[in-house]
Amino acid sequence: MKTALATEPEWYGYLVDECREIISGANHTSRRALLEGYHRLGKRIVTDPNFRKATKGNLGSFQGLGKKIGCSVQTVYYAVQFFEKYPDLSKLPPDMDSWRKVTQGLPDSGGMGGEKPWLRYYQVWNFQEADKRFGVTHPGQIPAQVIMNLNYYYTKPGDLVVDLFGGGGSTLDVCLAKDPDFGGRECRIFDIDPAREDITRWDVVKSGLPKFPHARLLFLDPPYWKQKKGDYGPDKTNMANLTLGEFHDELEKVITAGFHRSDIVALIIGPTQENWELIDHAAEMIVRIGVPWKRIQVPYSTQQHGGNYVLNAQKEKQWLYLARDLMLWWP
Repeated sequence: MKTALATEPEWYGYLVDECREIISGANHTSRRALLEGYHRLGKRIVTDPNFRKATKGNLGSFQGLGKKIGCSVQTVYYAVQFFEKYPDLSKLPPDMDSWRKVTQGLPDSGGMGGEKPWLRYYQVWNFQEADKRFGVTHPGQIPAQVIMNLNYYYTKPGDLVVDLFGGGGSTLDVCLAKDPDFGGRECRIFDIDPAREDITRWDVVKSGLPKFPHARLLFLDPPYWKQKKGDYGPDKTNMANLTLGEFHDELEKVITAGFHRSDIVALIIGPTQENWELIDHAAEMIVRIGVPWKRIQVPYSTQQHGGNYVLNAQKEKQWLYLARDLMLWWP
């Protein structure tokens, strides 16, 4: 599908920059804050006379703008429809308290996002919510769209993908999907405390890497140290139960061992924050292992901080983290 703008005039550059700023600055600390962010995005697009004049309602213009600002075409379309239906956000019905509920009440996008609505084009992979077709509920579950994008960009059908922290099985389900963009991959999946029978029980701290053929992609989504301590089980060798030094040492061992067993090693991890101190596990791995070939930001899909914690942060003039690092090493 072609965009409505063959060339990019100066005003379009301003529109793209401001929309990117709105998206990157969207506050995910609450459902309401997320709604306000999408409402601002729709308002910025709708009230731009140059955009409306140049595109004349051409649906391809939404796809072009979406690619420029790192959003799916559906998100851009719905943000516009959202503002047009509720220009005064205070008039939004009380039961419309989430983006999912809002979009259900908007005109259908007519398949606009049917091509690849899960695909991301920039170094920020922001997903409204996890794709519920893949995986089962599990502590620290990541959106399956992360695996879908990794498979799309860095693997092909028939390649072997290995997941050592299998969690709820999202990686396995994505690899087994019929869509050749991300599915049709072989998969070996392990976890110290399997949530499903099709995940092999394995303790990487105690036993090292399990046996598997040389892989195209080794995916690592370990516990983010003690961020969810107690949710992953009582095992002393569970990485959520290690001391900080032990956690970093064991994570380094797994990554470096993976360099000999896989073409690409991908690690997704968020920082630990306690008493306003930020423990940056991603930075620690970069210091120990080296600068990754690719580094992607993956914001959390759900609310991460309670209202009181947010108020305390404002009072103390402190920042709260809302994103994970996805780092790829190509040995």
